[in-house]
Amino acid sequence: MIKYGKTLAICLAVLLMAGCGGPPAEKIEKARSVYSELVNRHNEVIEVYADVEDNSLDGELDGMAEKINLIGQQDVEQMSEEELDATIEELQANIAMYDGLLESIGQMRGIEPADNASSISVTIRNNTGVDLQEVYLYRASEESEKVNLAEDIGGLGGFGVLSIVNIYMTGEETVWHLEALDTGGKIIESADIGFDGYQNKEVTINMEYSFDSMEGWIELE
Repeated sequence: MIKYGKTLAICLAVLLMAGCGGPPAEKIEKARSVYSELVNRHNEVIEVYADVEDNSLDGELDGMAEKINLIGQQDVEQMSEEELDATIEELQANIAMYDGLLESIGQMRGIEPADNASSISVTIRNNTGVDLQEVYLYRASEESEKVNLAEDIGGLGGFGVLSIVNIYMTGEETVWHLEALDTGGKIIESADIGFDGYQNKEVTINMEYSFDSMEGWIELE
């Protein structure tokens, strides 16, 4: 399988040139260093992603490449020190996102789907209004293999959305388990989900919660 990804070059000609009245030199140097790290991280992710049999991240990676290029074209001479600080924070946040993508792709590389395996593209939508610190989705028979999907993004907000790369299953393993815990460790959602009939499709798992009954439930669409 041949994949195309936008590989970025480190191009900071404008961002690194400060004129009179611009931000302090040390701030510009920090922006240069963080931007360089971000570009390198993007290229690392593209290289690793090219080796997996999954194209679910194509649009996201191309969109991030465009975003990084736009950041690199900003004119530092027109920035205040506060604006440059905000730009540096944005760069660092994007590095954290790439770290999460790199881990997800690593998990994808570790999956060797059987010849009769089907894939499902899953999105988890948190409609509970509760901030979640831990979110798990795993084969019901393999609890020991569960991984906190919200760890790399610092938790899933009260109305946040979590996009997951494709999950793979055979006809004998269509039941998965969803579990979500709030910041205090309380279980907000815990349910088995039967994916039979959803093979090779996109599925959104809506997590709902009633503060009257103090119970949660899930709905698929």
